[in-house]
Amino acid sequence: CDHYETSVIPMLRFVSIQAPSTTGINCGDTLVLHASIGNCPAGSKIAWSVSSSRVSINPSADGATCEVTSISGGYVTVTATAVDDNGNPILNEGEEITDTQNLVSRVGFFQKLINFFKNLFGMNRIISQAFDKVIW
Repeated sequence: CDHYETSVIPMLRFVSIQAPSTTGINCGDTLVLHASIGNCPAGSKIAWSVSSSRVSINPSADGATCEVTSISGGYVTVTATAVDDNGNPILNEGEEITDTQNLVSRVGFFQKLINFFKNLFGMNRIISQAFDKVIW
């Protein structure tokens, strides 16, 4: 009788940012990014961060979504990291569990002018990934 060893392959933990419909944000516009987390302990959530102050971020309480608003021109990387209920990064074989999205914040003369009028009339443009349409 042959003896076979069985081994359990651990499920890899992950964070995944849904690819946005656009990677460029005009001055004053907001892009909503969506992320999911898998195979992490109960109470885990997503923490968001950015590589520069060219954009501001406003994550939801559970981290499933993050509003990214253009402030100044340039390239920026948005990072989603799996964290435990105390806010500590969750590790996968010693490495933090992350996903990133590169964006460009466009701020030229015309974008500033359009943003001025949007602010004047209280119009806010949000590019939502959930419905892939623009909400004014």
